[in-house]
Amino acid sequence: LRDLEQSKSKYGLFFSLLRELILFDGKIDLFELIVMITVEIDLRANAGADLKVKYKSVKSVADRFKILFALFAHYGHQGKQEKQAAYISTLKFSGITIDEFPRLNAVKYSAIQAAMREMLYASAEVKQKFLESCFHCAMLDGEIIIQEYELLRMVAKILDCPIPPMSQAA
Repeated sequence: LRDLEQSKSKYGLFFSLLRELILFDGKIDLFELIVMITVEIDLRANAGADLKVKYKSVKSVADRFKILFALFAHYGHQGKQEKQAAYISTLKFSGITIDEFPRLNAVKYSAIQAAMREMLYASAEVKQKFLESCFHCAMLDGEIIIQEYELLRMVAKILDCPIPPMSQAA
């Protein structure tokens, strides 16, 4: 992977093969989504991309927050009402205007990918609020399940504040 950071052509080939492998069955599960986004963003960020701050307020990235909060609400909560309540609570917590909870199949992989990519250009304060909001969503039911934790790890790693893997005892 270190060689890929130095060569755009190697990166392109690697990512194309990874994407083809993951999309082979025509669907993306949570694990595959996390792998795709983490690898792509991590390699791009380490390949010398200019990461100047473009977003200095939560309002400027609210649409991206909504996409990612929907992902957390979907994977971390059971039943339509609980998912919707988690989504709305997280929007309130982050200070974002409330709207309708999107169905997960209505949220495209490319939108999730783009939202995470754009978070790289957020200020430290915006990133902190985003991560706090993700934890808020995950903890609404009093527990963090493995899927939520892995989403949290993906987000934290991309925001350059990684958290350790969940222990087997947890």
